[in-house]
Amino acid sequence: MRYLEGLNDAQKRAVQASDGPISVLAGAGSGKTRVLTTRIYHLVRTGVPAGEILAVTFTNKAAREMRERVRAMLGNDGPVPFVATFHGLGRELLESYGKAIGIPRYFSVYDRDDSEKAIGAALKALDVETKELSPRAVLGRISRAKGAGMRAQEFYEKHARSSFGNRIAAEAWLRYEKTLAAEKALDFDDLIALPVRLLEEHADIRALAQDRWRYIHIDEYQDTNELQGRLANMLAAKHRNLFVVGDIDQTIYTWRGATIENLLEFDKAYPESQTIILERNYR
Repeated sequence: MRYLEGLNDAQKRAVQASDGPISVLAGAGSGKTRVLTTRIYHLVRTGVPAGEILAVTFTNKAAREMRERVRAMLGNDGPVPFVATFHGLGRELLESYGKAIGIPRYFSVYDRDDSEKAIGAALKALDVETKELSPRAVLGRISRAKGAGMRAQEFYEKHARSSFGNRIAAEAWLRYEKTLAAEKALDFDDLIALPVRLLEEHADIRALAQDRWRYIHIDEYQDTNELQGRLANMLAAKHRNLFVVGDIDQTIYTWRGATIENLLEFDKAYPESQTIILERNYR
């Protein structure tokens, strides 16, 4: 297999360990991107349909580069596995199956500026000056709550008699949800929270998604938050072919609620898992 040439022993083990849950601990310069792309190519070469392979990373740039690498290895003919960010994966799930929870087939996605403007309008309606509480601060509270799996009404019931900041955030969130619904829009946090809700509440759709992507790869697993971990585990629950790559010395998105426990406790969630360490640094 010429595509294995140039890989060290640990990299080859990671590429060829096709089935079951696998965690790869890889620091900077260890060739983890090459391992991921080569493993995807190996799966296709050994008979796995490209359409049954999913790869998830954190930035659009990283996803684009991985997609291009995989396409170059596979050649220009035939399908390419689905490679996306978590938000891109969430959007695909909602566009495909979101009708079950009331999501329209076609929806727009608010960026942070759109969200802050909508929150600003909600604060104005509540007679709250931005110097008292900024739209960005309120959006941050809402974003953290969504990242923990909370819904607007649940947050409101919890904080209706709480501190000024949380109470106003709760009331603003309810208004914000009405704005999103009227605009047939979602925000970035919805692209993770709603797919998790969709798969948790609808076993039939969960089964469809699990059979759609039988082999799942996640890069930078140490930077996943609680909801992203739940999403990954639900998708992998049936076939258990979950391949994660992480660096325990680097957590770059902690401000988004990342929890390194998803990586550190991988072997508890998957007792049958293999752990492969890429120790050699090529930089």
